[in-house]
Amino acid sequence: MFTDYAAVVTQLQADGLVTAAGRAGLVGTVAPEVSVPEARRVVRHFLARHVAVR
Repeated sequence: MFTDYAAVVTQLQADGLVTAAGRAGLVGTVAPEVSVPEARRVVRHFLARHVAVR
């Protein structure tokens, strides 16, 4: 995923608005502390490789 949606859904779960099963169905079981930085790293790498600054 290329958004911070995993962190948002985790906050919704903490507030009781989404169940653990619902969260897992939406974003998987990876903790946002792991998935968000990894998604950002992948996007940065893609942009650095394919979008040259000229």
